[in-house]
Amino acid sequence: MRVVNPKINSNKQRKQKQSPDERAVSEVLSYIFVFAIVVAVVSIVYLQVNHIIEDTRDKMKVEGLRQSYKRVQNVIQITTYSDAPSQTIEFELQGGSLYLRQDPTFVIMVENDTIPVSTGSLTYEFKDYEITYENGGIWESYYGNHKMVAEPRIFIHHRNIDNQTIIVVVLTRLNGSFSYSGSGSVRLDFEKVNTTVSTYEINGNLRIYYGNSEYADMWEDFFQNIKTVEGNVASVQVDTINDYAQFSFNKLIITSYEVLVRSIAT
Repeated sequence: MRVVNPKINSNKQRKQKQSPDERAVSEVLSYIFVFAIVVAVVSIVYLQVNHIIEDTRDKMKVEGLRQSYKRVQNVIQITTYSDAPSQTIEFELQGGSLYLRQDPTFVIMVENDTIPVSTGSLTYEFKDYEITYENGGIWESYYGNHKMVAEPRIFIHHRNIDNQTIIVVVLTRLNGSFSYSGSGSVRLDFEKVNTTVSTYEINGNLRIYYGNSEYADMWEDFFQNIKTVEGNVASVQVDTINDYAQFSFNKLIITSYEVLVRSIAT
């Protein structure tokens, strides 16, 4: 006599009770579940790849802007220092904003003389990036972090033959006003319209106040670093409270160039 396991029969009966419609619904749900997983994975991968592409594109634009501003600096230097007082450069907007304003104002103090100088600033903004030509130097802000791209024109030289400290300060004043946004290009014309040279041959002190600059922190770093020139022969002191740098000199030459900047959208 054969013994039948009732538990096995019960399982067989339950399996036999599943209808074709139920099996079809179960298969559809499985396909939907698998499809949802595939879509989610593809979406995540797409977002990550797209973010990488956008980030790489922005970094390439930023580096391109740095190089463009170095060309602007070279053009301004040719305009001011050479016998060709007028130069032109094409600037690509690339979806950002380019503008020239009269800020900031630096204050130069030599003994009892006080000289306010509005240098102007040529600035380009693109998303979270900003780059500025200001008083001979190039400065940038990227996600709020400031950096000096190119140094301004301030030089210290110690003449060993007669133990003299000579300081040369070059001021570049951009004169004009314009603003452009979007795409396309802008032609910038630079023309030197005035040059003044002041020479002081005394044992004196020079102060440069930089606190009005948006990049005052970078000016401070520049003056802190210049203290290392030839063992700080100019006895440079940086006042971080009142935002000025002080120098001792035997001879001081301050050269101020006024550059008119015209613009035409092309």
